[in-house]
Amino acid sequence: MHDCPKEIDAILLEGTMLGREDEVPVTEAEIEAEAVKLIEKANGITLFYSSGQNIDRLVSFYRAARRLEKNLVIDIYTAHILQSLHGRAKLPYPSEKYPEIRVFYPFWLSQRLVSEGRKDLLYDFRREWISREEISKSANEIVMLVRPSMVSDLEHIPGLEGGIFIYSLWKGYLKENYVQRLLEFSKSRKMAFHYLHTSGHAYWETLKKVVNGIKPKRIIPIHTFHPELFNTIGENVHSLQDGEVLEL
Repeated sequence: MHDCPKEIDAILLEGTMLGREDEVPVTEAEIEAEAVKLIEKANGITLFYSSGQNIDRLVSFYRAARRLEKNLVIDIYTAHILQSLHGRAKLPYPSEKYPEIRVFYPFWLSQRLVSEGRKDLLYDFRREWISREEISKSANEIVMLVRPSMVSDLEHIPGLEGGIFIYSLWKGYLKENYVQRLLEFSKSRKMAFHYLHTSGHAYWETLKKVVNGIKPKRIIPIHTFHPELFNTIGENVHSLQDGEVLEL
């Protein structure tokens, strides 16, 4: 907020946490500490499901893995995100500087890159590539980011039995069929299930600090079930319906 331009015309302000004030926020440091405890007790590989764009969470699991001298395995999509962002912040990314980060090439994602004319991206992490065979042989030394589209890949990796599966997303997604497929796979490999998550969305007090700090001329609520509450945070709140166009 210190470097924001002056005279901001409008701010798109999300309100995911509105109506969830009873939730006790958990810090990323606490997530990391708990991840260390879970991974340390794991008798095999650690699989965790989180958003590839949740940079804070990726760093938390990376730090947890390193505290236990284990390697972090990420897919090529997440690898490109970290590679793209590392110049803007001190982030670990697949490279000679961080040899403990390995990159897995899921079949479906690799095929999609080829079909969309981006085969060149498949060669960016040749040195960091890890095969199914290597994952199988060193399963106990690996903390691996997974997603539902990787189930077919995981099914062809032996030696994953008895590890743990950590779910690190909003609980509401657990009801979705695509997530259920990943859960069923973890159960079939007798993996212990653990829920470990904290929202990356701002709480009410933080939203007020943002509005007071940049003083926008107009507030536009997005991503919230309670747009009416924004009237208490600032003046000139403009609530839009889905599909409605606003010209500034």
